Amino acid sequence: MNQVEDITYTKDDDSQLGTAIALGTRHLDLDARESVGSRWSIKWSRSTGKKGKVTQRTLYQWCVSLSSILSAVYSNSTGSDCGYNHTVVGHKTRHNPVDFTGCLAHAEVTYTAESQKILRIRGYFEHNDACKTAQIQRFPPNTLHPSVFKLALDQLKDGVTLTDIQETNRAMVNSRLYVDGQDTAKYQNYRFLMKSADTRSLYRQFYRLQGVKVTESAHLNLHEWLDKESPQYNHVLAEAVFYYSERAKKEDRLKVCVATQEMKEAAWKYAHKSQIILDGTFGVCDKKLLLFIVMGMDEDRKGVPLAFLFFSAHSGNRHTAAGYNTEIIQELLTKWKQTLGTRNGVPFVVYVAITDTDLMERNALVAVFPEIWLLICKFHLRQSWRNHRNRVLKGNSPIYIEVKHRLARVEDMLIHTTTIEDARAIIKKEAEVLEAMAENGHTSVAGKGLQHLNDYLLGYWTTDTLWKSWSDYGRRTAARVLKCPIEGVLPTTNHLESFNGLLKRKHLKRWQRGGKRLRIDVLLRLLITKVLPSIFEQRAMQRAEDLRWAAMVRQLPGGDALLLERKSLTVSVIPTTAYLTADPEREAAAVTLLANNQISHPTFEGHDQLTFACHSSISNIYEPSPTQYRVILCLDGTARCSCKDFLQRGGACKHIRAALLLVNESRTSGLLYHFDH
Repeated sequence: MNQVEDITYTKDDDSQLGTAIALGTRHLDLDARESVGSRWSIKWSRSTGKKGKVTQRTLYQWCVSLSSILSAVYSNSTGSDCGYNHTVVGHKTRHNPVDFTGCLAHAEVTYTAESQKILRIRGYFEHNDACKTAQIQRFPPNTLHPSVFKLALDQLKDGVTLTDIQETNRAMVNSRLYVDGQDTAKYQNYRFLMKSADTRSLYRQFYRLQGVKVTESAHLNLHEWLDKESPQYNHVLAEAVFYYSERAKKEDRLKVCVATQEMKEAAWKYAHKSQIILDGTFGVCDKKLLLFIVMGMDEDRKGVPLAFLFFSAHSGNRHTAAGYNTEIIQELLTKWKQTLGTRNGVPFVVYVAITDTDLMERNALVAVFPEIWLLICKFHLRQSWRNHRNRVLKGNSPIYIEVKHRLARVEDMLIHTTTIEDARAIIKKEAEVLEAMAENGHTSVAGKGLQHLNDYLLGYWTTDTLWKSWSDYGRRTAARVLKCPIEGVLPTTNHLESFNGLLKRKHLKRWQRGGKRLRIDVLLRLLITKVLPSIFEQRAMQRAEDLRWAAMVRQLPGGDALLLERKSLTVSVIPTTAYLTADPEREAAAVTLLANNQISHPTFEGHDQLTFACHSSISNIYEPSPTQYRVILCLDGTARCSCKDFLQRGGACKHIRAALLLVNESRTSGLLYHFDH
């Protein structure tokens, strides 16, 4: 049996010529190792010595896959080969081009790290017969060039989407912009065009650079980052996470609450003795994790995230959105209040909060801030009412549609009430109409309408506490508490809903592979180190730009007045006259009003106007006091109506259009001859 060879060399040229011969005859020179047919694999590579005198020792084993050499060159890791049995480490599938033969050939090469001069070659260079006659059994790997991978990683770190990364890659390949013009002779064993299979490795390396151990469970990474005794402790993440509770047992919840220093400052500036929005969302993570966001409003009425409250659903919950209750929200809000502490001896307090229709959030807010005034989002309120109305009244016949329209009008009137007696009177009046309909044969539809009115609107929503939260009374009270105009009180949670959409579809999507949701450890790391800093940096830069522009405008004549007007809240003004434009829908409704005789003949008031009485389009014979609008047409071409459509929009409503049709009809018949002259 042949012995192990061990040859040492010096740094002089003659000695180095001998190393070139030794490496070349053993197919260990660089060109041979980078050949697609090479069978050498780097098993390990280690460096020793001080700066300027570092030496590198590398162990090669026969036979090789090209990916093994490249991975070792660029990361000092080892690769598999035909001299090593892949089943030893539990791999079921062999990816090496050649089968395992048990060949003992290996080589240990020592060289200087700076000059790459060979100092020693030691190894066993005899191959067994099976190795000598081994043929390729699988395709050798087609390796992506490191320069492509590096550029893609840099782009991913900057938040460039995978689609844009791939587009850049195609453009650079077509223009031959990678190393050495992508010399096919020099880099014949590499490829420069990315494949979809490369994305998994790309994202795994990106996560590794972010400090995420993808081979570890997400909750273990979190614990190591936030544990001061851990070698992986990260003070940046720990400072941003103001509350953390690990999931030690199956029945425990994982709780992670985030508020960076910028968010804490914003909370004191925009939410202390002011108003907040609280709402929850899910689908931000690959696990059953819920996220509640606390948001404030800045001086420009734009939403500012103040806290992110993450917690896992119970292990038994099938639906993530159902995995919370008052106690868990109260606990996390309490921790948020505690982390904000006091300033100048004054504790942090919130005066007004707006939520959706979920009572658990409301109960939690009252428990944490006992004096808080709660409002319900008008959008969610109308959505809840509409869903119940459509669920109860499932018919599509004309009578069902009429009742639905009447109930929708009642709901709109209820929102604008300022006393609970008025709200209950509106419901009672509509109930009398439905009862009359039931007595005249429409028992089924009237009964369902009464169920929506009495059981749902009156029995549940028009209780004293809830009514104060969704009516105009509630908004006016909130305005007094905040000492601001009623327009300054938020009517909906739209700012937070919009932010939730941006968070999922813009900020987090940049780092999602194939649209897959992020792991919780990756999510939190990106949120704290990338997303939130970019949001507050953008806000600061925009604020500085606005101040610069305002200073320039202020120097112009009338500039101060313009800035003051823009800063003041916009107050809706009731239109005094109408404009007439083509509107097929309102024109068709006007024809129907005229055909059903729901508009009266005009009366003359003075010598310059006609006045009409027009019933609501949904008024019926069962209504003792049908809703009636006053329509005025003037000789100067102006018109007015008392309906809500005109008062809010200003354009010619269907009642004004019906009055114009009646005027034309009367003029044709000669009834308005005296008035025309």
